Amino acid sequence: GPNNAVVVVAGDIDAKTALEKVKKYFGDIPPSPPVSRHSAWVSKRTGSHRQSVQDRVSQARIYKVWNIPGWGTMCADNLDLVSSILSDGKTSRLYKRLVYDDQLATSVSAYINTREIAGLFTIQADARPGVELSKVEKAIDEELAKFLADGPTAKELERVKAQFAARFVRGVERIGGFGGKSDILASSMVNGGSPDAYKTTLKHIEDATPEALKGSANYWLADGVYILEVAPYPQYTAAKEGADRKSMPATGVPPQAQ
Repeated sequence: GPNNAVVVVAGDIDAKTALEKVKKYFGDIPPSPPVSRHSAWVSKRTGSHRQSVQDRVSQARIYKVWNIPGWGTMCADNLDLVSSILSDGKTSRLYKRLVYDDQLATSVSAYINTREIAGLFTIQADARPGVELSKVEKAIDEELAKFLADGPTAKELERVKAQFAARFVRGVERIGGFGGKSDILASSMVNGGSPDAYKTTLKHIEDATPEALKGSANYWLADGVYILEVAPYPQYTAAKEGADRKSMPATGVPPQAQ
């Protein structure tokens, strides 16, 4: 309508009556000024940035995070496939190296988190008890370096494309939930500007090549990593002996004022 009102019709109220009620209760409220926003703003990082924290956890964990482009971009969709090659399934590169072969970690995963203006690429791993995080990180870095140098094999790319298609089909079989019809249509509208924007991502996945994945990974993952180490709290024990707390300490001689 002329007031750009969004009307939700419920029960027996028709659209005309609902619009009249909106005008009655909200039509005299002055509109707010338009809000400017970034259509895309990717803060590409450089160098290595590291922090350490302690938490009430049973195992040490490491996060390695890179800033990447946002939802629906070709680079983000390429990197989604890269994350699957690295950690999706027991034959994936990181799982096979860290969990199965070297037994340095009990779990490892790589995934992207994309939003409207930017996204994140994350690798996280839980160290096996008794294994130092530095060894886990070294193995992650070696496997990532191999991927950056050689890219994926044609067989790996074929596998993760099939996995992506299977997840999408299983998702659209549901109405709600993450990956369901409502989620796909809503995220497409919010992030892509139309309910069918997801078709762009499907096209990116279909057209992806080993060279494209290698190029996206080298541009975004070769530099600019943020590293967070999470360690369990140390095991503290009380001393067997300490100060006598049954009585107040004796008062000493006060100093002479100068």
